[in-house]
Amino acid sequence: PSPLPYNVRIRQLVPAHLFHSSDLSIGHPLDLLTRQNGSSFHSSDLSIGHPLDLLTRQNGSSFHSDLPTVRLLEVAVPRVVVGLEAAAGLAADRGVGVHVHVAEGPVDAGAADRLRHLATDDWLLVHGVHLPDDHGLAGTIVHNARSNMNNAVGYARPIRFANPVALGSDGIGADMLDEFRVAYARQREDDVTASPEVAWGWLATGWDLFPEAVADRVTWTYADMDPWKLAFTTDIGPRTVEVDGRVVLADGRPTLVDADEVRARAAEEAARLHYRLEDG
Repeated sequence: PSPLPYNVRIRQLVPAHLFHSSDLSIGHPLDLLTRQNGSSFHSSDLSIGHPLDLLTRQNGSSFHSDLPTVRLLEVAVPRVVVGLEAAAGLAADRGVGVHVHVAEGPVDAGAADRLRHLATDDWLLVHGVHLPDDHGLAGTIVHNARSNMNNAVGYARPIRFANPVALGSDGIGADMLDEFRVAYARQREDDVTASPEVAWGWLATGWDLFPEAVADRVTWTYADMDPWKLAFTTDIGPRTVEVDGRVVLADGRPTLVDADEVRARAAEEAARLHYRLEDG
């Protein structure tokens, strides 16, 4: 079995099995392509007119049967005009959690007061850098060490929280072993006695969020998947991945899609987005 929760990315409002991150924290950049259950990738299934469409359609006849169930409602999308009360109510009605960025920077330091009466154990509280130790929020803290450094918002010091803690990437890369290393290094900077086993435990929380990953079988390019060795060994990746007995990654490449085409399309979309951002 996989020695770590291979799919640990909690980010976008797409079926949880596809991203399995914090932000749904990805064990490999191709998780989106390999974790699907269908025999081919249907782009129309992810072309959602409104982020709530997927959640409301998941059990309807128009929802593609190849896609698994949504478990999280993302409310941190700038273009979504959904109040916190409405989002929490919708999530509760559908039996899913809520993914929301919380106290990432000083400007949002009071987030706990706004969310305390809404948050439940199935919520993902992403970042939490400026939460007080005794914030009183239910849910899992998703620690994004690299992203927090990149945005210069400070160190969350997640060891101080009573909540379960998971690791995420916040969309900066998709290699959760790297995120584990950065999380360990950041903790070590704060406390020279810190062990990599703490950050490894945060990574392993992904199994609690997405228990299906426990049954995935992953062959890695490194033999000894021990946290002390992995903390100081880079350039490690999956060689093969089996999901429900089906090989979805072979020799480091997905078996269900054309990865080169997907990357090319992604580059086109990235260029289009950057143009819009520069254009104002």
